[in-house]
Amino acid sequence: MLKTSYQALVLYHVSEFVCRVLMRYRVSLEILKKGLMTNDFWRPVLSFVFVYFWIVKSLFLENYLNVCCEQFYILLDKVEDTCAFIMSSECSDADKRLCKNIRRLYRSTFSKMSACGMFYVDATFPFKIISLISTYNIVLIQFAFLY
Repeated sequence: MLKTSYQALVLYHVSEFVCRVLMRYRVSLEILKKGLMTNDFWRPVLSFVFVYFWIVKSLFLENYLNVCCEQFYILLDKVEDTCAFIMSSECSDADKRLCKNIRRLYRSTFSKMSACGMFYVDATFPFKIISLISTYNIVLIQFAFLY
């Protein structure tokens, strides 16, 4: 239940971020078109500057979430490595059994945070978001200056 609610929350957050970026970029393109028609260049420039500052700030926050998740994944890998080291060393049977159970639990239940199976929140996620936004921005530019 808790895992499903977090997945839905991450999916909502990312989809809302992408939609908001694309909508703001579209509005900036409309302001640019109006500015080109009326020879007013300052409004489009300021609009694009503010939109890009907002995008950079939002990407920074997304990146911070990904860094925290990646650090958590690295710590879990270190726990598994430590348990493997303890199992190979001279220690009591209870310690070995505990480490064996920890490794078994890690292998059976651990999975990276995902958004309803659509994508994983890991170190490569910011690049995927930037690629998605760039692709749709190019499409928006093509449609904006098509007519």
